[in-house]
Amino acid sequence: MVNLKEEARKFSPTEKVYLENSYLKEINANLLSILMESKNKAYLVFDKTIFHPKSGGQESDTGTIYDNERLFEVKKVLEVDGVAFHYANIQKNSGIPEKGEIFRLKLDWERRYKIMRSHTAGHILDYAVMKVTGKKVNTIEANHASIGSYIKYEHINLSPIQLEMIEKTANEAVKAGISVNVRYVKREELEKFVFNAPNLERLPDVGIYRIVEIQNINSIPCSGTHVKNTSEINYIKIKGVKEEDDGTVIFYETIP
Repeated sequence: MVNLKEEARKFSPTEKVYLENSYLKEINANLLSILMESKNKAYLVFDKTIFHPKSGGQESDTGTIYDNERLFEVKKVLEVDGVAFHYANIQKNSGIPEKGEIFRLKLDWERRYKIMRSHTAGHILDYAVMKVTGKKVNTIEANHASIGSYIKYEHINLSPIQLEMIEKTANEAVKAGISVNVRYVKREELEKFVFNAPNLERLPDVGIYRIVEIQNINSIPCSGTHVKNTSEINYIKIKGVKEEDDGTVIFYETIP
């Protein structure tokens, strides 16, 4: 078993290219280390990445890493202390690379784009829930995913009519074709730029915050990947609601 916490101390934070350009599908990156877990499985560390890790309520990207002779199938990405570890299957007849070699990182784009649409849809649902219930509702957890997306809120007793209104309100924002923008702000500027955002009391104390703003909908601290315009979501479908001991779960998907 590879101790990722210990290994992370050996590297500078990985450059997260996806934070600046969520639509970039491939890049070249410099291999810093390969950590073998077994004969055909390893963690790869690069100087930069387009692979979003499992974090912030968003599932991990998948894809491939390759050069002219070798191929690695990325199953998941984990971020530990700012360092991205790409967990991959080593394909048959692929030799073990060395530090300093250049590889091509390629996303499973269809899956990533679905995740982007789902994550932006999640922010819109936060707004719709707030508007229909008439109160700020914090989230407990979320899974913005290619399949099986959901958001768990603090307990809210939603009637069938309210659920219909939440879906309708959300899709009004989708059809409006609203721009989705990213900005970086200091902590003392949060109050100026953040609005309709849940969970602000749980924000970590960092110097700079990445803010995802859907104009006139909400502006939320977030490190996820998002679409540029709400029209790209096409349609948000609420698939169901479930009351659990610690909150209310809304299951949803983007169509198609």
